[in-house]
Amino acid sequence: MTALIYLRVSTDEQAESRLGLEAQERACRDKAQSLKCRNILVFRDEGVSGATPVDKRPGLTELLRTIKKGDVILVARRDRIARDSFITMSVERAVQNLKARLVSVAGEGTESTDMIESVMLKGFADTFAQVERLMIQRRIRGAMQAKKDRGEHCGNPPFGYRKNGKMIEPHPDEQVTVQRILTLHREGKGPRKIARLLTESHTPNRRSTHWLHTQVLRILNREHAPRG
Repeated sequence: MTALIYLRVSTDEQAESRLGLEAQERACRDKAQSLKCRNILVFRDEGVSGATPVDKRPGLTELLRTIKKGDVILVARRDRIARDSFITMSVERAVQNLKARLVSVAGEGTESTDMIESVMLKGFADTFAQVERLMIQRRIRGAMQAKKDRGEHCGNPPFGYRKNGKMIEPHPDEQVTVQRILTLHREGKGPRKIARLLTESHTPNRRSTHWLHTQVLRILNREHAPRG
């Protein structure tokens, strides 16, 4: 039996620091050993929100392509699949159709022998994860609106810019990197290729010299957005 481990963290900071990823992988590997799995494959989506659709997640997409009959898919908790109950149930149905099974190390009904209890526990876990995501979004929106009402800038300025009092202005050094990203994109290179080139050239991104494709994608989306 082969164990396919799925790991996900939602922020770039967590991805770079490995915060959460290592704990998830350790728990899943321990579970795989207890299930006597002969082979272990690991799939990761780093810096990816739990609300991101499946087709926008390279790690999960590759996992679903790799599944074979009899495999077991391991997650630390069901909310690692998604914090949207529809996405979670869709993934679980896809796994079942491939004659494999999904196991949450935390339990949550994935291995219960009582079908009614299993369905209830999975439903509760998925619903709580979705409610938690919505509550976090509401708190963030409320805090940001309060700052806007006071005339304050919300959070740190995006890469390529800096604070000047309450105003935001271009950051000269970071703008060099922004322009390089835009040039590489115009040359036909995608976010993953650009991130790899920036990492190989040790270009700083405030936290380190390791770039994720999601960071590059945010810069491209922001710079290509119409100016208000």
